[in-house]
Amino acid sequence: MKVLIASKIIGSQVKEPIELFHNEGIEIIYLDEPITEERLINAMKGVQGMLVGDFPINRKVIESSKDLKIISRVGVGVDKIDIKAASNMKVWVANTPGANSEAVAELAFGLMLAISRKIPQTFRAVKEGKWPKFFGRQLFEKTLGIIGVGAIGKKVASISKGYSMRVLGYDVNQDQEFAKKYNLTYVSLDTLLQESDYVNLHVPLIPETKDLINKDNLPLMKSTAYLINVARGGVVNSKDLYLHLKESKIAGAALDVLDVEPLKKDNPLLSLDNVIITSHIGAFTVESMRYMGMIAAQNIISVFKNKNPIYSVNKIT
Repeated sequence: MKVLIASKIIGSQVKEPIELFHNEGIEIIYLDEPITEERLINAMKGVQGMLVGDFPINRKVIESSKDLKIISRVGVGVDKIDIKAASNMKVWVANTPGANSEAVAELAFGLMLAISRKIPQTFRAVKEGKWPKFFGRQLFEKTLGIIGVGAIGKKVASISKGYSMRVLGYDVNQDQEFAKKYNLTYVSLDTLLQESDYVNLHVPLIPETKDLINKDNLPLMKSTAYLINVARGGVVNSKDLYLHLKESKIAGAALDVLDVEPLKKDNPLLSLDNVIITSHIGAFTVESMRYMGMIAAQNIISVFKNKNPIYSVNKIT
């Protein structure tokens, strides 16, 4: 059996999944940077499994190997994989839910602290030889709104207990047992936006969540509130957010994800002082990548042994 690895992390920095494949007698083809559609297609001959990162896997790539059995994503989001095409070709699509929950949740809190206490602005000023005293805001006893109370959202809720925060949640699937344990109150999206001091986004990018935060509901947020997005860029309408931030209708935003990545130098969000932007690093910890890589590899090995993936996204009949 043969696996194509199209991930800039697995193999170069995280070795354990490679060792796992070798122990199973699986041949590995490693596609290093830059990963392009053409290079993927050229490398697909005789490949039964793909272990992939965040690069788009479209129909042309999927159909370029008649032997393909599974595409295993190192991470949760599969919005860049053509799942319909994969299903039509009877190819499993799998991911690694929950494997990066701690890493992403920690970044969410890091961004909340950074934007609240104006840490980047202070550091920039110090580097310029200044010694300013920026006034920030505390997280302690503030209201935290979590949009998407899944694995990551729940981890954020659990961390918030250390800050004695009031926690509101919005999700189409409500885990009442978890809510009771962590004093989380499920509310409508409008109510969450109206009452939260920090709005955290932890939903996948699907048609129902595209532009979930937009010009129609951004005005519901408090002028002192912050928006934190470590989910997917397309969940927030960036043009609407820019206009809202430019006019200081909310206190600020901290974004680890954008609708277009990498971010272009002329993106108007970069001109604002009340925005922090990081380069989609939510899952990028040594521990998280190791865990995700191992689960992604195990998904493939399971299919090679004529079993279902551990975490399948689609159904093969």
